[in-house]
Amino acid sequence: LNKLVVYKPSSPPPSPGPAPTAKPTEQLPTLKPTSPPTTAEPTLLPTPGPTSLTSNQPSNEPTPLPTSLPSKSPTLVPTSEPTHVPSKSPSKNPTPLPTSEPTHEPSKSPSKNPTFEPTLSQASSAPTTSVVYVDGSPVASVVGKSSTITPFGCDSTNSFKAIDENTNPMTCTKTGGPLGFVLSPFHKQLSNVHGIRVYSSKHYPSLDPVTYVLEGRVNANAGSPWQLISQGDFPWIADSNPPRNPSRNFMYSTYESGDSSRTFTEAVIPDHDGAYLEYKVTVTTRKSSESLLKFAEIELPGDVLAKVTTYEAEDQTVAGGVIGSLYGVSYVNMGGAYTYVEFPNVDGGSGGDCVLSVNYSNGGSGDRPLEVSVNGNVVGTFAGLPTNSAADWNNEVLETTCAPGINSIRITNISGSGQNLNKLVVYN
Repeated sequence: LNKLVVYKPSSPPPSPGPAPTAKPTEQLPTLKPTSPPTTAEPTLLPTPGPTSLTSNQPSNEPTPLPTSLPSKSPTLVPTSEPTHVPSKSPSKNPTPLPTSEPTHEPSKSPSKNPTFEPTLSQASSAPTTSVVYVDGSPVASVVGKSSTITPFGCDSTNSFKAIDENTNPMTCTKTGGPLGFVLSPFHKQLSNVHGIRVYSSKHYPSLDPVTYVLEGRVNANAGSPWQLISQGDFPWIADSNPPRNPSRNFMYSTYESGDSSRTFTEAVIPDHDGAYLEYKVTVTTRKSSESLLKFAEIELPGDVLAKVTTYEAEDQTVAGGVIGSLYGVSYVNMGGAYTYVEFPNVDGGSGGDCVLSVNYSNGGSGDRPLEVSVNGNVVGTFAGLPTNSAADWNNEVLETTCAPGINSIRITNISGSGQNLNKLVVYN
């Protein structure tokens, strides 16, 4: 919307009347004179009916018969002076439809289409980056065997065996205070757990854990507060001697269930919105032992959440392009060939697979491809298909690999005419 112009006439225009008809709305005159011809002395005044003579002299002859139609049609709106031809609309009122070029009256639409070239504007002083987490694929345990396990309240030289996806037992000797361990997932991403699952060791059912407290925290720094997720009894608390698992056997669990060929107990956690980076499991009681804890494996089935980070193009390093704004969307006009936008601080998380999604517009008629490089290595190309206009935005996706920590991603225009680049979205 560019502007609003209000015109105030000196006096309100008359409302248009109904459209004229082919015949006047009044009753048509009859074909006979309204009165017999007069034989009186003529007067100097004209007779009421029209005459066929143009002389100003009076006539003793009766006037001829009137025509069946009046000689003039009524106008749509009365004017100060009679017109010979009626106008189709008021002569000074605005036209009902906008003209092709601006007139004295406002038009209903812009007279010119917006250009594909952006209007220059200054980039924001603070980079605009947003981070959200979305549900990922459910996994058998959000804590994989490459994760870190740290016991507390007990001594253990083989605590890693609790998360090695094998039935080799983990043993912990109580030293005082609460007994348990902290689990730090290797992926270093938020996760949402839906249960806690424990497999029995080969011997000593008296050392099985039977009650627990599960907590989580969103910050891995020491001293960060823990939040309660769930607490209660494992179902095998009622079984004094559950079946045992032989040592050195691999397990094949899923999100839905533990390995059906092994013995395990699972406490289901009701659905919740909590997402955490680390977990703390406190074993409050064992079957009968007060000094030892022993079991084969622990799993936390749940979702590892996908991290979604959005980086606005206009806040990045721009070479050769210009920053513009169209209908409230700020972007970078990529200009000519080899213009690029560098995203120098892309978070690759723990590294590995990542998905890049670019949001752009291409108001031209042909493709305008963009080359993508990660940490200096070309990894692919966005096709840059036409989007009908510069105000229509499209997304293209490229799957690649990101390094752990900070990555530098460059998007380069490799066509003669560049696109409008709005933002880069990274999923990892």
